[in-house]
Formats: sequence, C-alpha cells, structure tokens
Amino acid sequence: MKGLKVKSFFQDFQEVLEEKKLKRIFLMNIIRRISMVMGSPFVYLWMVNVKGADPNTLGILGFLGLIMFAFFQLPAGIIADKVGRKKAFILLESFRYIGTIWLIMCPTPSQLIIAGILGACGLTSGAESSGIGGASFLPWMVLNWEIVHEEKRGRWHGIISFMSFLNIFVGLCAGVMWEAGLMVQVLILPLILEVCFVLPLLFTTPETRLDRQA
Repeated sequence: MKGLKVKSFFQDFQEVLEEKKLKRIFLMNIIRRISMVMGSPFVYLWMVNVKGADPNTLGILGFLGLIMFAFFQLPAGIIADKVGRKKAFILLESFRYIGTIWLIMCPTPSQLIIAGILGACGLTSGAESSGIGGASFLPWMVLNWEIVHEEKRGRWHGIISFMSFLNIFVGLCAGVMWEAGLMVQVLILPLILEVCFVLPLLFTTPETRLDRQA
C-alpha cells in the first residue's frame, strides 16, 4: 500500500512534465536558476577587489538599481500585455546582458553605476532583482503562470522549488572557478547560458497572450 502511494506521488509530478512545452520551460527555469546563482556571490567581490569600487559607489549603484527595478515594473506589465510575454521578456532581459558586459569591461569604478541602472546577471539588491533588466522577471513570471494549466500549478511550483538543490553544486563550482582565477568566466558564463540555451528554447515556446486571444 505504501509503495502504491509513493508511485502515485511520483506519477503526479510526472504528469506535469508530459507536455512538450512544459519540458521546455522547465529546462529554461533550471538554466536561469543556474545563471542567477553562479554570479550573484561574486559580483560585489568583482566590483570591489577588481574594479576598485568604494562604499559610496556601491551604495549609489544599489539605490539606483532598486529605483529602476521598481520604476519599470508598470511599463513591463504594459509591454507584456501589448506585445506579448516573450517579446517583453527579451526586450527587458537585453538590458541585463548589456549591463553584464559593461560590468566586466567598464574602465572606472564610478561607471559601475551604469551596470546598476541597466541590471546585470547575478546583480541583486537584497532579495530583489536590480536595474531595468530586473523587470524582465515580471513577464517571465506571467509566462510561467499562464503556460501551466491551473490544475498543475501547485505541482509545477513544487518541482521548480525542489530543483533549487542544484544551487549548492553551482555555487561550489563557481567558487572553485573564482579561486582558480577564472573570474571573468564566472561573470560571463550566466549570460552565455541564457543567450545560447534560454532564448532559443523561448523562441519555440508558444506565446500565452496570443493563445488566450485566439
């Protein structure tokens, strides 16, 4: 009897991933989690130890990053409703990609503030995303919510949350790379993962807003 219950438990979660489109978005969620966890512990180390940022620069960067993140929430929602969740996500996410490149290449500590305004992979302020690019979370969240059938949403979020255990191994690998002197690689790899894997998968995912209108 106990074995049947365990089997039924796993079957419940297996049903969630039977749909092809859910397998794609599940994989995208895993890759995005990896990309966010990989750089986040090391971004501020990079800014201080490599770029020479002082407390004032970090404070202004964090302040402006949160302001931009909050300010662009409403426009992000409007754009997502007007042009679709996918296009809104890609548009806003591009700011994070540009910000990541600027974070690595900016010539002076004070110019790191630009990365705070744009947002960058791994750059957060407390528990919140940061910068204009951080607002991409809104259309991404709506896309996830709409693409999963209502009766599967609880199990869906359970699976996604369970996969957080990967964060442990990602953080360890990133730490080893950082200690080995691969600091730029730790910061740029999240961007590469998203551009090479998340975006191509996203292009093959149906647009939920248009599906609903049809």
